[in-house]
Amino acid sequence: MPMAVAKDTVLMYHFPRGSTIPSPSPFALKLETYLRMAEIKYKSDLSGKLSKKGKIPWIEVDGEVVNDTTFIIQHLNKKFNIDLNKHLSSKENAISYSYTKTMEENTFW
Repeated sequence: MPMAVAKDTVLMYHFPRGSTIPSPSPFALKLETYLRMAEIKYKSDLSGKLSKKGKIPWIEVDGEVVNDTTFIIQHLNKKFNIDLNKHLSSKENAISYSYTKTMEENTFW
């Protein structure tokens, strides 16, 4: 049975925490860092339960399930009207995007 959470509180499913690191998953680290930076209320389910798509991390918020950290962040930005990059110029935004994609797609963990 899922953990009960208040309205507008994200329930983040991810791996159990390690003894020396918050998560063995770089994507869970990315998402949890985002939630903290955006000051979004969240609770962690550390059961390691995979989503229906076989992915982790994933979230539930107000009855909605979202997979994949990129889609999760886009969803939460829209839902809570958040833009952590609003202070960036167009050029800085492009550089930020290229670094993000390089780390996510071309760096092997």
